[in-house]
Formats: sequence, structure tokens, C-alpha cells
Amino acid sequence: MAVKNNNLERISECHPLYLPSHYVLLFPTGDLGWSTYMKHWDVKNERYFTVTGKEKKNRLTQLQYFCYRLFERTTEYSALFRAGLLFQQFIVDAWASYEQNRLYWIRTHQADLRCDVYSGLTDIVTNGHNPNDIGKKFILPSTHLGSPRHMYEIYQDSMAITRYYKHPDIFMTNELKPGQVALDRPDLVARVFELKRKAIMHEIENRGLFGRVVAKVYTIEFQKRGLPHMHALLFLHPEDKIRTTDQVDIIVCAKFPDPIKHPALFETIKKCIVHGPCGTRNMESVCMENKVCKSRYPRENVNDTRIDVDGYPIYRLRKIGKSYHVRGHLVDNKDVVPYNPHLSEMFDCHINVEICASVRAVKYINKYIYKGHDRTTMVVGAEDDEIQQYLDARYVGPTKAAWRLYGFRIHEELPYVTRLALHLKGMHVCVFNPNDTPEQVKEKAENQKSSLTAYFDWYRKNPTTKAYTYQEFPEHFRWCKDNKKWTPRVTSAFSIGRMYFANPNFGERFYLRLLLTVVKGPSSFESLYSVDDIEHNSIPFILFIENQPLIHSFYMVNRYGDYSV
Repeated sequence: MAVKNNNLERISECHPLYLPSHYVLLFPTGDLGWSTYMKHWDVKNERYFTVTGKEKKNRLTQLQYFCYRLFERTTEYSALFRAGLLFQQFIVDAWASYEQNRLYWIRTHQADLRCDVYSGLTDIVTNGHNPNDIGKKFILPSTHLGSPRHMYEIYQDSMAITRYYKHPDIFMTNELKPGQVALDRPDLVARVFELKRKAIMHEIENRGLFGRVVAKVYTIEFQKRGLPHMHALLFLHPEDKIRTTDQVDIIVCAKFPDPIKHPALFETIKKCIVHGPCGTRNMESVCMENKVCKSRYPRENVNDTRIDVDGYPIYRLRKIGKSYHVRGHLVDNKDVVPYNPHLSEMFDCHINVEICASVRAVKYINKYIYKGHDRTTMVVGAEDDEIQQYLDARYVGPTKAAWRLYGFRIHEELPYVTRLALHLKGMHVCVFNPNDTPEQVKEKAENQKSSLTAYFDWYRKNPTTKAYTYQEFPEHFRWCKDNKKWTPRVTSAFSIGRMYFANPNFGERFYLRLLLTVVKGPSSFESLYSVDDIEHNSIPFILFIENQPLIHSFYMVNRYGDYSV
């Protein structure tokens, strides 16, 4: 914007003049935008809300302001919802501004996120190191939704649920089609999709469409064209597990319904559930790669449902000799995507339902869900700045922006997963302020505990407590992040423990992880080094048969990764 000295000056997106200056058509009267001084207004009593407490402030956040703008009111005329493509740009800009402020806070508060292992911090006094030079700079924590760390964490969490409840039973994809909603109202797309998501999960969880659901994992994905997907994994009660092909045929169907008996369902299948068409009928289809469909369509006709060698069901596709015109091509049952007739007829949209029958299928599905967004930027030799890397590769569409501004979930899992630290002695991560003196950093590090060291402390102070493995411990105890202690669970709440991953190349840390899955109630690292009352200087590698320790022979792994009998 131009100032009095006729020079141009860049204004912050937090400035109240940013919106009326950038979107002149949307704010023709020059209404001011959000500012840090805005407060919540009590319309009924015509006064600002009063907030008690020293730490609480009556402050209107930027996210709350944009949420207010995205709802139309009869008391005022808004050009926002009549702006078409400009409305889409406004929503994307609104979310980008809000996220930019959050990333700016993370960048300027790296002192609160700086960390290093305990053994490294204890050496800073004798070596004369500056705390500012310790730890990784400009990290993007897993608490920032959509960051690589966040995607990796929720992927590992879902695999922990899979470990506890075995493989999931149902994989479901819910999608909105372009013709269903007005593309110039991404706010309505987000709100309608959230209502459908809640209704679908109500049918599944509360009405037992597939059986009793004991665990679930779902995530929301946004494609480049802007429409949302929900990918969900459902875990059924052991008594309701899908074990026969007859059960598969009851839940999943892969054929055209009778157009006379079920006309509404037939139209939904034609409109939403037909793949492609692709193959020789349409070689230009987006699914074609090297003249072959990546999704293996059209499928082969089979008379009975069976499970293939990879653990994927091959659904019953009987040849009935009937074809239908879909998008200018003839299609039949071989082009139908597996679906559930009840859900498809009820919601009239694309809902792909699959049966999970093996661990291979589960791993593929989990990686498919948490593969992350596409990346288009690569810089060789760039500074280790995770925040800038995230910004360079970020892609935000209008529907995704509206979804995030409304505060809708992009991921949910049930039951809760407790993440368990995994480290060798003296190698636990400590958070510190780089502006403190070395002595202060060292003192703070000595008082910090991890979930693993606190686990040892519990059994050292309470030796008569029932012994659990490290992974089983969160099922009966709750980890308090504030005071870094384990406390017994007093409610019926339940949590699954998940140790952080350790590659076999990590040496002792990998074998420590193996021991913690079978040894119950250890009181220290040293207690893990004992096998048959014989103490060792390093962690023994115990052979496992069907998850039971075989103390018949074992190998020692020393600090250098060498093996000795």
C-alpha cells in the first residue's frame, strides 16, 4: 500500500487494513479486518465478555474471526458469498495467513522446542559449549497438523492399534463428486461433508452396520481438485470378525443392482461407483500407466468371492450379460468399485468399502492414508529449516482451507495411543532454553524424565505392583506430561502403548526395544541386562519364537555392533 511519502510499504496480514486493501470488492465500505486488539462481544448484553483469571484473556483469535466471516447472517449483507472464484481465493488466503502466524510463532519460539540427549547436555559445562549451538535448529514439531512429523506419528499410532486389535476389518473411502455441490462455495462443501461423515460413522458405530466397532482410525484427505476424502479403518469385536466369504458378500457388493427393484441405488452406482471407464475403451484415462490400469480394472468375472495371495478379497463378479452406458462408454460388473448397498443408497455418494484380510493389506492401506501431500520443490544444500521446507511444499485448496478454518478434524483414532520413549541409558531427550547458562541447562536436564525412566522408577518404588511390559503399562497407568509421572488409571479409560520405532541398524537400541516387549516390571536398565541371573555389560539379543523368549541361546551385541557368543 502507498503511504504519505509516495513509497510502497508491505503490510502484515495481521494489520486491520490488510483485508479491505487486498479485497476491495469484498469489503466495499472499507470495513476493517482482524487485529490483535479485537475482543469477544456479548450481543445480548451489548458489552464485552468479562473473563476471570490471570491467565485468561478476552481476545478474539484470528481463526475465530475468519470462522465468523464464513457464516452468512440475515442481519447483514455480505458480498463474500457472492464472489465466486474470489471467495475461493479469500478462503485460501485466510487459512494461509492464520497458518503463517502459527509458523512464525514456532520459528520465534524455538527456544521452547530446542532439545538434545541428556548425555550431550551433561558435557556442556566441562567442554565449554554454548547452549545456543546445541540441538536442532528450526524444527517443525508433530503438534503442527500436516507436518511430516505429524503424519509419521499418526501412521505409527494407527499401526499400534493394528498391533493390538490385529488387522482391521473394513476399509472405507468416502468422497464427494463435482456435480453434487457448487464449486464456488467451498465452505458449504466442507460443512456438508462433515455432516455426512458424522452420519456415516453414526450408522457404523451406533447402529452396528458391520458389527461392533472396538477401534477406528480415519483421516481426511484433500485432492488437487479440492474435494475431500475420508479414509477410515474399522476394527470389529472378535466375535464380529469377518472370517468367511459369505460374510464378505453380505457387507460388500461389486455389481450393478437391479434397476427396477432398486432404481435409486442403481443411479447412484452409475454416477459414483463405476471406475473409469478405462482400458481399451479409454486409453486416456488418468488411471492408465503403460497401457495398463493401475487399479487393475476391469476386473475378471468370478462366480464366488475368494482371497488372493496378497490378502486382498476378490469379490464375486458374475457375468450377467448386461451392459450400461456410463460417461459415453459401455460398462458392466467388471467396472464396479466394491461398495455397501445400504450406505450408497442412503448417502448417494462415492463410498468405497473394502475388506482387510491380511497384514500386507493393512500396511499398504496405512501407507496410502498417511503418504502425505505431493511435493514440488527441491533445494540441494539448503539449510536444515523444517519450517521453510514445509512452506515450500505446501499446497492449500479452498475446501481444505475452509475445513481447517472451521476447526474440523483431519484425523481421529480410537482408542487413544500413548507414545512411549525409547532410548538407552543417559540418552533421553531433554528440552532446554538455549539462552540459559550451561549450569542451568545441565541442572534442568538432570531433573527431566522420560516415560521409560519413569516406568523404571515406578517398579523401583513399587516392587509389589503387578508387573507389566512397557507396551502394556499405558493400559493400566496414565502418563502425566506435566509432572512426568505415571499414575494408576482410576476410570475405565483405555490407552494403547506404542514405543517409537528403532531400525535394526541402531544396534543396542533396537534390541532394547525387543526386550521391553517381553520383560515385565524392570526397575532399571541394568535389570534388563540380566538373563538367568547372569548380568551382562550390554543388551542381550534374545531369540523369539511366537513372541516367547527362548533362553536356549543368545548373542551379545556390544557397543560397536559386533556379535559374540
